[in-house]
Amino acid sequence: MSPTLSVLESRGAAAPVSISVAMTTYNGARYVAAQLESIAAQTCRPDELVIGDDQSRDDTAAVVGAFAQRHPGMAVRFERNRERLGSTRNFEQVARRCRGDLVVFADQDDLWLPQRLARVAATFAANADASYVFSDGLLIDEDGDAVTGTLFSSVGFTSAEQAAYRNGDGLRVLLRHNVVTGAALAVRRADLIRTLPFEPGWIHDYFIAFLLEAMGRGICLAEPLIRYRCHRNQQVGVARQGLAQALAYARKQTAAYCRREAQNFQALRARLATRGLAPTHPLPATLDDKCRFIIQRARMRTEPLSAPGLLWRALRRGDYVRYGLGWRQAVVDLMAVALAVRARHHR
Repeated sequence: MSPTLSVLESRGAAAPVSISVAMTTYNGARYVAAQLESIAAQTCRPDELVIGDDQSRDDTAAVVGAFAQRHPGMAVRFERNRERLGSTRNFEQVARRCRGDLVVFADQDDLWLPQRLARVAATFAANADASYVFSDGLLIDEDGDAVTGTLFSSVGFTSAEQAAYRNGDGLRVLLRHNVVTGAALAVRRADLIRTLPFEPGWIHDYFIAFLLEAMGRGICLAEPLIRYRCHRNQQVGVARQGLAQALAYARKQTAAYCRREAQNFQALRARLATRGLAPTHPLPATLDDKCRFIIQRARMRTEPLSAPGLLWRALRRGDYVRYGLGWRQAVVDLMAVALAVRARHHR
């Protein structure tokens, strides 16, 4: 094994555990060098860095090659996809190529704090039943300057939800929204394999977290372990708060969007059935309820006259609290209904 191998303390005995870093790249030449150097600067260096490039048209491959030459002691396995796969499918292919006991995901444009791998490895060692670990992160802009807030605050992961997650109630949080950012995620490879292939329509981080939380548990670390870069070219970025963002969500969350979301959760339910979920487990019925709620939200947009009644009944049942972000989602739905009515009048 390589000299960079981490040694984890588990139940009082030292057990060697190898670490893979799974990174995807696409036209990332501007930022990827700094990210790679932050990985090389870890206090606990990884055993391999596995990179899947989604047919970049810039100098990404050359930047990675130069990094590998500067760090001959680090195993860098770079592979260019034969066709464009998109972020989620690209991460899936990279995950399949990883050989380490732990797989730590990396975006091409962030920066890791030096203790990330050591902290993640220690957390897995202290929690033998945990299948995944994710952390908070600091925010930076395109130039690397600090931005107000943190990764958790930007995705609306409140202190109450963090406490619920730590107390074993992560599914209740994930039923409301995704709080796991792939750039801050690490998974035991044996458990990651159980999630493959990633379900079409899902972003890989949400799918991994939901599936593994249903079958076990994950751990959230309030400690920031990365610097998460916010910029215009991100495929998926952190949420910004305020009326402008609510309006952007309303434009995005059309009836078709809602129906696709319901289909995604139906597919997740079917996948869970193939993973040995106990017949008495309450999650399948809960997912059915969530799907019905999402379909009702789609109906609000196609049948605006029924929207007030549907929304009021959903509020009374508590659906907006159990399966969405409460009054904020209700406001987005009202905006979406208004936009749908306006669009019809302008036809």
